[in-house]
Amino acid sequence: MKQRPRQIDASKPVLTVSSLDAFNNAEGQEADIKNTEQIITPDQLLKEKQITYICLITKRGVQENRIHLSQM
Repeated sequence: MKQRPRQIDASKPVLTVSSLDAFNNAEGQEADIKNTEQIITPDQLLKEKQITYICLITKRGVQENRIHLSQM
């Protein structure tokens, strides 16, 4: 029986994305996203999450600044 590794190797893929149908059907997504096959490593996944978070807080900041500026 194969044993589980003690640590995750960041250079080895842990997730295979063979279709982006879920993203195509998600609200607010562009319709021209094509189906692709991509190997995602833990490092890449972490970077994607960080980028998503930065975009989210940046968007919130812009929206809050618009409210503050419109009240002046």
